[in-house]
Amino acid sequence: MTIPASDTVADASASTRRHRWPAGRSLLDKAREPGHGENDAAQHYVERFQAAVGDMTKFLRLLEPAVCLDTRTVQLDANGQATAQFRVPFRAVHVTSQSAAALTITASPPAASAPANGPGVAMVHAGGQETFNIGGYAWSIYGGTAGEQVTVQTFSRNLNPGGGR
Repeated sequence: MTIPASDTVADASASTRRHRWPAGRSLLDKAREPGHGENDAAQHYVERFQAAVGDMTKFLRLLEPAVCLDTRTVQLDANGQATAQFRVPFRAVHVTSQSAAALTITASPPAASAPANGPGVAMVHAGGQETFNIGGYAWSIYGGTAGEQVTVQTFSRNLNPGGGR
């Protein structure tokens, strides 16, 4: 990327002029020149900024730590269900089941019965543990027996799936 000569400082050695436009011109003075509208000048600098910075959101998201938002051991209710809701979204869950039955976990508020399949629906084998990259503001567990315990951790970003029986 090259910087137009009109955007550089004329005398960089003079500390009084180091941060000024050449000949004392302001950005608005430059924008008022013939052929330059105020929006054109602003657009020019926005484009230069975008070219210098690029798409930083993807890079910054990679630097974000996988914060554990919540860890809890829940006891399944009389219907064999458990649920939790959050004020901030989660993007991954790790489930450790002490249940003798396979469990269904969904990234949704509780319903009358477990959905059979679809986005945000996952299965945990009996007595197993699994990590799922499903996200939302609530999770629900279905399929166990009343009183069985399940430990659920929720994370702020996706994790590498892994686990076993």
